[in-house]
Amino acid sequence: MAGRTQGVVEPAGPDRCVLTLRGDDPHLMAVVVAFLDVDFEVIEPVELKDRFQALGRRPLSSRI
Repeated sequence: MAGRTQGVVEPAGPDRCVLTLRGDDPHLMAVVVAFLDVDFEVIEPVELKDRFQALGRRPLSSRI
């Protein structure tokens, strides 16, 4: 993941890492993580977790 984002990437095991992003726009942070196309878990902040839930609902409720 290093080199694919402006965040700080730290190893957290053989096939895991921790990405630390800094910013004041949870929507933009959620979009950045979503575009990395990797499995992830949001540790904090709660606002970012809420933003991902909202982003997930939008395509599921859209008519394609």
